[in-house]
Amino acid sequence: MGAWGAGLYDDDTAGDLKNTIALVTKVPEDGDRLLQMLKDVQGEVDPAEENGSLFWLVVADQFEKKGIPCREAFDTALAIIESERDLAHCRARGADEKFLRERARSLSELAERLRSPRPAKARPKAAKPPSLVLETGQVHAFPTMQGNAWHPYRLPAHGSFVPDGWGALAVLDTGRAFDWLPWVALAGLMVPPDTKPTLGAAMDARLIFHPQTRDAGRFVPKPAHAKGPGLELLCQVDLDVARVTPHLSKWPVKRAIQFDWTIAYGALTSASTPSDTSSGLSLRSLCL
Repeated sequence: MGAWGAGLYDDDTAGDLKNTIALVTKVPEDGDRLLQMLKDVQGEVDPAEENGSLFWLVVADQFEKKGIPCREAFDTALAIIESERDLAHCRARGADEKFLRERARSLSELAERLRSPRPAKARPKAAKPPSLVLETGQVHAFPTMQGNAWHPYRLPAHGSFVPDGWGALAVLDTGRAFDWLPWVALAGLMVPPDTKPTLGAAMDARLIFHPQTRDAGRFVPKPAHAKGPGLELLCQVDLDVARVTPHLSKWPVKRAIQFDWTIAYGALTSASTPSDTSSGLSLRSLCL
């Protein structure tokens, strides 16, 4: 668990889970199916464990607020509250009596809502899944500031984003989680940072992989996050699937959903990543 406070969301882990729930609940399924998706994404959710306990409390809280009925989520959260299991975890971590009283008050309010949840709201319906935002084979240029791309979670304290250079990226693969939520696999391109990259420079540039995934990482594309970086389409190439596949991240797509990894994390440049993340492969070498 991360930064800690008495409120349910005074915790980094709870905040991350809230974002995950907001993403997953866009899928037009009922509460039971959505709960199963969240279990698949989060992994171990044993209510006896600290993080598992927090999972059930946050899911129940968010489902109730969104008008999504789910008896399993509500009953499990109520059992955690009534057994004071969450308070025991807090006490084990050194919480004082003031903290425990505030936490108990917060959980009591949640329990009251779960016993008499608000009426169910109609689940979203759509004829087809949302746009992929980016398409396989696209090559984009983007402006940078001190070697870094624009980021949707840039802190105000860091000031305005003022471009002073360029980068480029390639979309190596796309897909959908749960047959609905779009994801993309991105690699940065080792282009000269002082000028806007040409198509030729991008095609001959070496791929830059994310330092954690070590291959082309998967990210969750959102329209606003694609617009913010100022992506400029240079071209769309035909990729050889057999050549590309070995260089796609082995990290599961659900990890990108769990942490809501924005495509900004895939907009890598030679200045923003360690030199050993350059693959030695050129984009041209992956094309048909």
